[in-house]
Amino acid sequence: MSGPSVYDSTPQTKRNAEIRKRRAAGETVSALAREYEISLERVRQIILHPNRSARRSQKQRAEARAYRALVAQGLAPPIVLEGEGTTEGGPRQ
Repeated sequence: MSGPSVYDSTPQTKRNAEIRKRRAAGETVSALAREYEISLERVRQIILHPNRSARRSQKQRAEARAYRALVAQGLAPPIVLEGEGTTEGGPRQ
């Protein structure tokens, strides 16, 4: 895949890029965690695995599209999300 990812414009992706840039410039992990109000471990994950969340989201979206297609074809039941009164994969029945 070439060119910018659809995930490049999300606020979290921008935040993560800023965290990586500032860490590379010498800021401490603890200072970054305090400023962004996230755990030290999350800062470490962002630095070590810069594309992990985007890949996971892309996979989850593909799976959701595939499931919605099955629901549309009548091959799978819609999933009712608890407490929301909506369904995943189609209109509420």
